[in-house]
Amino acid sequence: ATVSVLNCISPSPAHGAQRREMMMRAWWLVAAAAAAAAQSAGAEEGIIEARPETLDGLTKEGLVLVYFYATWSGHCKRFDKEYRQAAKDLRNRARLVRINAPRYEQHLGRFRIKKFPSLRVFVDGELLNEGMDDLKPTASSIVDWVSHAELSVHEVSTPADVQQVKKYGQGMVVVGYMNPEDPAHAAAAKVMRQLSFTTKNALATAKTPAFLKGSGVTVEPPAIVVFREAVDEVATYKPGVTGDDDAAAFALPYLSRDAQGRPVASDDPHPETQVAYDFTLTDVRRWLQLAAMPVVGEITEQSYPYFVSQCKKAGGLALGWLFTGRDEAGAALRAAALKVGKALRRKIVLGYSGKRALQHYKAEVGMSGDVPAFFINAKGDYYTFPKDTALTPHALERFLGDFVDGKLAPTVVSEPAPADPVRDGVTTLVGTTFLEAVGNKAVGVFLAFTRKSHAGHARVLEETAQLAKHFTDVNPLRDLVVAVIDLENNSIPGRYRGEAIPGFGFVVKGTGEYRIWTPGADKDLGPRPVDLQEFVLRHHGMNGK
Repeated sequence: ATVSVLNCISPSPAHGAQRREMMMRAWWLVAAAAAAAAQSAGAEEGIIEARPETLDGLTKEGLVLVYFYATWSGHCKRFDKEYRQAAKDLRNRARLVRINAPRYEQHLGRFRIKKFPSLRVFVDGELLNEGMDDLKPTASSIVDWVSHAELSVHEVSTPADVQQVKKYGQGMVVVGYMNPEDPAHAAAAKVMRQLSFTTKNALATAKTPAFLKGSGVTVEPPAIVVFREAVDEVATYKPGVTGDDDAAAFALPYLSRDAQGRPVASDDPHPETQVAYDFTLTDVRRWLQLAAMPVVGEITEQSYPYFVSQCKKAGGLALGWLFTGRDEAGAALRAAALKVGKALRRKIVLGYSGKRALQHYKAEVGMSGDVPAFFINAKGDYYTFPKDTALTPHALERFLGDFVDGKLAPTVVSEPAPADPVRDGVTTLVGTTFLEAVGNKAVGVFLAFTRKSHAGHARVLEETAQLAKHFTDVNPLRDLVVAVIDLENNSIPGRYRGEAIPGFGFVVKGTGEYRIWTPGADKDLGPRPVDLQEFVLRHHGMNGK
């Protein structure tokens, strides 16, 4: 009887499966109800819960903030209250959206979400590179950021207004000359709105040409006009192909497109190779980067890396650096540099400084340390004015002309080649042996870059030796060269130069393709032996076994 009763109250296998299915349905109904309640609460507070397929439509017009969150994140739970408050404060000024990022992770790669919470900004459908991740996670910080951008565009009608606006930004004054109510000016007006959230320059708009009085510039709207240090130094931006006859376009290069379709500076003025500027944020921002570069300006050892970076962003402009004394001869050289700089503005930016700054770079570029001296950095390749030639204004002009005409070869700075370059499996390279080593396609070449004066120099040498030993004794690889070069007194072609020292690279066997080791990529590899081993195997392992 006991067995019979137990059989009656115990569920059959089929009944148990049915019960589990009912429980799962109930759980999903509860979860769905909770999600719907949360979404409804968000909607009541002015926050829209988005999905990947609805995001493009939600961000198409106006200012839109998108909050990427994770339900398991404690930081997000604390930020939720602040975001709801920001939605209330920004009602009718911005659209606030949120999206459960982990749920749609495979669809959100373009946003490069690295932490939670993360905010991204859209203006009229354009995802701005400048996110809001650096803001404090408070409602007041978000509202203040939006308010500042909204108030950053001023109305001007006279040259005096332009001068007054300068105090509201850094560097140039950027004026949108247009009528926002004219449909034909809509693209230009859209770019100006987007710029208010992406630039530190002072921004303004003008509806009449009176603000150009005394500048010598005439332009029809819509246009963007840039004022530099003085009102009489003006550049204009108009859609269309620019040429040498555009007297006002002091910073406009010829344009072509790179492999990703981005506008880049080109030396070729032939119409078939030019690409028209357009009223898009990408084109205008690239043009503003060019316009921000000086004809000739003072450079210090601290600001030199910044100028190199800006030249790179501006389409690969060359940077020339002149070192002079404070005497009349130095003044004459700086005057010559200004004259040549204006003539060659599409191709090179010139800077100057005194003897002190020269001491920091003299070994790297092959100079003695005496002034006057001059060198050009063209995408990492150095062209140094000969030590045995007097640097006069005429000689400087001729040297720059030869550089622009492609008559100069990069300067090779090199220590003497060691008599026995291979020790403990590591090949020591110098400037004169570098190209021969990396040009041998029969082998793969691991490269370690260091400087003797760098605090990590000894560590780089030790790790490179460990790497060579590993691929000789532990995991032998055929046709692999492990090499190190000290960039303190040796130069290498710019394309092999990474962003950081110490640094690492690899020349692939058979193809000669070059790969730069990047911290943070591929499982956050760091400069440890095991990580460098993985780096080598990734680029050589299949070819070397």
